[in-house]
Amino acid sequence: MSTLFVLYGQPGVGKTFIGHWLAKHYAFYFYDADIHLTNPMKQRLKAQYCFTQNMRNHFFKRVILHIESLSKQYSRIAVAQAFSQTCNRQQLQAAFPNAQFICIQTDIDTQIERLKHRNNFVNPAFLKTLRDIQAPPNKGHFILKNSSNAPPIASQLQIFLPQKYYKTYQGISKTN
Repeated sequence: MSTLFVLYGQPGVGKTFIGHWLAKHYAFYFYDADIHLTNPMKQRLKAQYCFTQNMRNHFFKRVILHIESLSKQYSRIAVAQAFSQTCNRQQLQAAFPNAQFICIQTDIDTQIERLKHRNNFVNPAFLKTLRDIQAPPNKGHFILKNSSNAPPIASQLQIFLPQKYYKTYQGISKTN
């Protein structure tokens, strides 16, 4: 079974950054689940509306199938997405009971500054709406603080990342 890290949190907290960091330093395959947002979901974001639960449920089915496919190829996978609702995180937990769920958090000023420099549908004004619908971390999920005054990422994640995982070569680790 693959090692699976599920990185979730509000827009601008650094999920993608952490995913790329895991790929670079620990040979995780990084999967940004936003690639599976449907056109209707993208249209809602562009209009600054939240997804319906039906949209989320359909999206999660696609994400679960993709992770299952990736787990046949890669021994370590990090998936990132807002995963804003508790029930959908529970769907992932049921599909991948050994996954490590990591809620990425940062301060609001850092979030807003990061969003100002992005070319996507979430602007600082829409952020408040999205913050309001983001369910708190599920019980038992790890919280990683990603801000300038937080401990380094490596020290926060060391509980999950044995030294043997440290990437000493280029490329992605595939299962044999």
